[in-house]
Amino acid sequence: MRRTLWTAILALPLAASGAERFEPEDGKTILAPVTNVALVWHSAAHATYAGHPFREWYPGDDSVDWVAVSWFPWARPEDEAIAAAARDEVAAFARQHRKPLMIAEAAPKSFFEADAPDAWKGWHARVLAWIAQNDVKAYSYINQDWSAMPQWQAGCGQGDWGNTRVQKPGSVILEAWRHEMNGARWLKQGPGLFPAIGFVPEKR
Repeated sequence: MRRTLWTAILALPLAASGAERFEPEDGKTILAPVTNVALVWHSAAHATYAGHPFREWYPGDDSVDWVAVSWFPWARPEDEAIAAAARDEVAAFARQHRKPLMIAEAAPKSFFEADAPDAWKGWHARVLAWIAQNDVKAYSYINQDWSAMPQWQAGCGQGDWGNTRVQKPGSVILEAWRHEMNGARWLKQGPGLFPAIGFVPEKR
């Protein structure tokens, strides 16, 4: 059975502005010495810095354990199309390199908050369908009221991050979310989680 691990990020620190703007070779140099972690090579899945093909940042199979994408909605249809094509390209890249695929950060922003009538069909159902189609192995959903944090109110994304908690007051998606997450596809916290993902904790 194909199964997926999901997590909900309850808080997010202020992003370092411009930190992702480095040339491909610089990125490879940063990542190459890392040996004591499971390394997630993560693409924002949109237009790239200076137009480089995203593959140019890849440090090599020996340095990467997971391949990941971001998934956020865009205000302009042309940006949505760019993002969708980029996600599919990264998913194909992960298959080509035989790496498990992750959605490392995702939220519907203010466009599809949980109290919007089209929230489930317009965003969540699309993400979940893509997860099944591409056998995504980990899904990190940001369950956060971004609007309550000053750093997200205007300085990043024109203040359109919104409140992406699935349980926000007036939510019309909470039951659908619970039904989905209780399905057989999703791995959950509990005694069987570590054996299911092949993790053996160190004995102390």
